[in-house]
Amino acid sequence: MAAIHARGGDSFSRFQWLKMAWIASTTTCLSPPIPSPFSRTCLRTQLIFVIVTVAIVLFNYDFFKSQLPFATKRESPLSKQHSTGACFTARFSVESISQTRDLPYKWAKDSNGTMRYVGDAQMFDRGADSFEKRYRTYTGYQQCLGNKHIVLIGDSRVRYQYMGLANYLTTGEWLQCRDYENGTNTTNATTLFSSSSNCFLIDHEYGNSTVSWKKWYARSSESLQDQCDCSRPTPFRVNTTFENRFFEVATQSGPIRLTYLQTFLDSVKFHPDFPPLTPWTSDMDEGITDTRAFSSRCQPGLCSDAPVLTLSTREALLEMIPKLHPTHVFANTGWKHNEGETPQQLGCALQRFSIENPSVQAYVISHTWVQGSMDIAVPTHGCNAKVFDRLTPTIGVPQSWYWDNLHSLLIVNQELNHLLLDMVCGPMSADNASACGDD
Repeated sequence: MAAIHARGGDSFSRFQWLKMAWIASTTTCLSPPIPSPFSRTCLRTQLIFVIVTVAIVLFNYDFFKSQLPFATKRESPLSKQHSTGACFTARFSVESISQTRDLPYKWAKDSNGTMRYVGDAQMFDRGADSFEKRYRTYTGYQQCLGNKHIVLIGDSRVRYQYMGLANYLTTGEWLQCRDYENGTNTTNATTLFSSSSNCFLIDHEYGNSTVSWKKWYARSSESLQDQCDCSRPTPFRVNTTFENRFFEVATQSGPIRLTYLQTFLDSVKFHPDFPPLTPWTSDMDEGITDTRAFSSRCQPGLCSDAPVLTLSTREALLEMIPKLHPTHVFANTGWKHNEGETPQQLGCALQRFSIENPSVQAYVISHTWVQGSMDIAVPTHGCNAKVFDRLTPTIGVPQSWYWDNLHSLLIVNQELNHLLLDMVCGPMSADNASACGDD
């Protein structure tokens, strides 16, 4: 039986086993001298065929069920985003707003059962019983981010948004993790839910609460094919922990680059073998004189705990970030209650950065809401700095949408990435299809 199950991994082997079993049983009963159909030999052969057939069907029940003409296949509500070019339209009814009390303020469930943050969008025309909101598809993401380099600076909450976005750009599908497992959060509450295999990218404890950070760095970097300048000692020490990630993907709209630079206590660390101190890749001339071999870079999780350069967020913005040649920068100083830059100082540093780098759009990226927190006000930032507000959309979201009190799963991160692209390329509107190329 184990052999049958092992060879039942694809449609060919499943049907091939049935075909072989049928040929064997037929040949036995029809080979000369032809035995009686009720002879022991023929009955034994037919019994073996029945046993093999039942075993194959049982071990591959989902596959055979899916081949039935009347079978209803579960369709991810997110997969429909690929059906309308660069945009898709999410539709919301009055009932989805008024009857979904399990959803937080300014969130609604669309007609496909997907939870979405609708924000301050015009809900309904007078007398209307529904409204629409446009979102970018995978193609729309590529068109928006093509030939752009987005730099994200912050703590682990920023990291996981980077991971969700990089995975989407890699696979073309949004993850569905345990935040979708609740029946109220799925299209069909009776469907047996199965988390995406890559949910570990946004949930360090997914599947194994004891996984080491060294292994997580290696596995996540292999999955995303990004460059991970990463080190985290055991026990954890903030002063010697660092994680910088560099992601690039080629698209028809041009290359997309994402960079994540970690900061906990207003401290960004740079390793000599990674950007911007060396070229992004070994075959690219980016005006950097240090031509250190690309192959000398450390493996994820095995990097030295003594980076060559440690800077405050403000210093990194002024001295190092321009060397990455970004088009957009979203930065904070890490944990909220730290002794580094105040919000006013960071805002002014970003404004100065924008003046010195006029081709780069720079924003403060706020923290997401902490479960149970009474802190619901976005801090005021100095010098009228532009702010990417991630606090307001996350206030009051259910605990089941987080994997601990601090870190959100994919329902939240997907919507935050939609909002991020609205900051980069302009928001969608129900009556402006041309905004994302959807004619």
